Amino acid sequence: MNVIQQINLATSGEIVVATVLIGIVVQLLKKFTKLSSDWASLLALVLGAIAGLAAVLVSKETNYLGGAITGIVLGATASGLFDTGKSVVSTVTAKVSDSKQAKADELVAMAQSLAGVMQSRASDTSKSAASVADSEELTGGSTNADAQTK
Repeated sequence: MNVIQQINLATSGEIVVATVLIGIVVQLLKKFTKLSSDWASLLALVLGAIAGLAAVLVSKETNYLGGAITGIVLGATASGLFDTGKSVVSTVTAKVSDSKQAKADELVAMAQSLAGVMQSRASDTSKSAASVADSEELTGGSTNADAQTK
């Protein structure tokens, strides 16, 4: 930014405000018109150039080329900042989603393991009950308690 300030094209505050405004205008036009994303970057450059030339006219400077170049840089910055921000948001969202999915998969695996353990214990219990019933059948229904009372 020092280079831009040294050739007296814009102050830091003007650069930030113009960049944000260009980004907002482009996104609003994309949302409310049928402007495709392919043309949004070019629109940002054009709006930047217009803003740069308007700044030169308002300030009564004569450096039109410098104003147009500054505006184009602002348009490119606005377009790049939005695309970068969108990319960062989608990356973070994907990471969070992957993390949640991994935790869900882990919980499902634990539940399946627990269900398997419970099923094998239930199977063992039913086998023990069947074994007791078979032994009672062989002894004629008497148990150790019956034998002790006789």
